[in-house]
Amino acid sequence: RLIDISVAAGSIASGLSFLALPANGILIALALAELVARRVTALSPAAPTPQQVINVAASMRPALHLLGCTGAPVIPRGRGKPKTPPFGNPAMVFAGHIVLRQVGAEADILDALESGMKRIEPVSDRTAFLVEMGRRIGPSHKRTKEKTRPKAKAKRST
Repeated sequence: RLIDISVAAGSIASGLSFLALPANGILIALALAELVARRVTALSPAAPTPQQVINVAASMRPALHLLGCTGAPVIPRGRGKPKTPPFGNPAMVFAGHIVLRQVGAEADILDALESGMKRIEPVSDRTAFLVEMGRRIGPSHKRTKEKTRPKAKAKRST
């Protein structure tokens, strides 16, 4: 089926942006990309083109990337502390404040999103929230350094 080929092509293109995620996060993001593409293209009476499927996945990429950050440290993108997006909905603004406050803490991103999104009811608002937060939060690229022993000084022969 055409959508299977399109999803495969889109997942390869999207997969490159997911390389900063942990292994299980990559799988989560790609699986969610496939689900989103299937659901959205099912709404159309015509068969989707490969470009349409790739465009759907690309528009959701920030949210997919954010959801794939589970188990990885996350940080705000850009410099300084990000501001809560101007959603226009008080529940979404409050949720954004909660999530951004927890970024960089030891809490997993999924726990932070769950605690922040409790008051957001409509699925469309939740989706918009995840996309906007995905634009402001990303995985930390800092690697932990291994502790090494200092090299011993060579003794000089006199």
